[in-house]
Amino acid sequence: MTDDNINRINWKSFTNAIDLIIENGGKIFGGAVRDMIARDIAARRFIQWRSEQENNFRLFYTDLNNHPSSSDRVIMPKDIDAVIHHSKLENLITNLKKNKFQVKLKWMRDAKNYLPNINVPVGTIQHHRYVICPKTTLNFKELSDEVRSLINTECRAAINIINNMTSNIQKIIIDLMVIMNDEKYDPPFGNLDFECNGLILTKYGIRLCSYLNVSLTDTPQCRKCDPILIQAYIEKIKKDIVNKIAHPILKITENTYPMEYRIEKMKSKGYTIELVLVNKVTEEIVPNSDGSHPSTCIICHGDLLKDDHYKLNCCDARYHSKCLVNACFIGHLSISQTHRCIMCRRDVPPLLIPEINVLRNENNLIEEELDIEEIRANLIIIDPVTPAQNEILVRWSLNNSEDAMELLQVNNDEIDSDDENENENDS
Repeated sequence: MTDDNINRINWKSFTNAIDLIIENGGKIFGGAVRDMIARDIAARRFIQWRSEQENNFRLFYTDLNNHPSSSDRVIMPKDIDAVIHHSKLENLITNLKKNKFQVKLKWMRDAKNYLPNINVPVGTIQHHRYVICPKTTLNFKELSDEVRSLINTECRAAINIINNMTSNIQKIIIDLMVIMNDEKYDPPFGNLDFECNGLILTKYGIRLCSYLNVSLTDTPQCRKCDPILIQAYIEKIKKDIVNKIAHPILKITENTYPMEYRIEKMKSKGYTIELVLVNKVTEEIVPNSDGSHPSTCIICHGDLLKDDHYKLNCCDARYHSKCLVNACFIGHLSISQTHRCIMCRRDVPPLLIPEINVLRNENNLIEEELDIEEIRANLIIIDPVTPAQNEILVRWSLNNSEDAMELLQVNNDEIDSDDENENENDS
């Protein structure tokens, strides 16, 4: 059996399993939807290209030397992430078996205990893992002695050939989230990592998951249900999938391992993790005429080199990668605590935090506590403050909240005294 035929059979089995899940009231989410989009678009491009070539019967579908830019046409996902109500589970399993699938339950467990970041209570969703495979094996040994005696050597050899030909048929893993109550939970249950994984496939077509839908329409100038805007967003995500671009979505958590794992997983699939709010500066840095460096990091005041520093969209402040991570995650005045840029004091979008977290994970950066002298020397406060107020900010950033509160009380007394003197002068 040729590679083209094996690939075709595997893909047909995969899509048949998805169709059965949807027909029985389930929804598909995650990488399966992403890879189906990538494969479908790449396959269309390859078929169009092949139709324009001479001797196109020699251009095999699975030969990636033919039109390599459409190599996603051979993507074969290994698993299907799906969700279904418990009342429809039995019908799904029955219909899979009726459609000549061998179905084996590997295990079941509470989804919240296995995936602690999902936003559901314990006991509401069970995670079932099934392994299914099309029935392909012809077992000569299972026949009765009387029947076997009627089958000659040639037939036995044919059965062995068929078994060898079908040995490359791929097993399919179904990670099925079974909703155990009547609440309406939308996958991936608040645990979205990348924008390209936020599409849901239902019997009505492809839609945004609720997390992306809310983030898109939760603005004063946007209607809660704007079909044109939503469809444009879906098309934008499809374009990112074709171009192998992944935008991070996951919120920052104390345990960053899940995000690190997801980043490496997406990279292994050929995706580029693209940051929107954190920009890597690649422009050439030309020294000043006196030999001094024209640009320095606002945190450590060290020189900045090409391809070695970053800036945010809100202002032109420049950071070393490690310094930006420190500014985001250290202390009460950090970006993650105040949700403001430490330079221009503008509010920053919620997505900035996971983007800096991606930067930290990609570069294996570990934030380090700075001592008070370094904070005094390097922390730049843009708002006009008195020396006493600046000392309060310094202490607070070092998590010395008690000292900061004492200084704050002293400072407030001084401000009240100054206000009284000004009022007397005005009189």
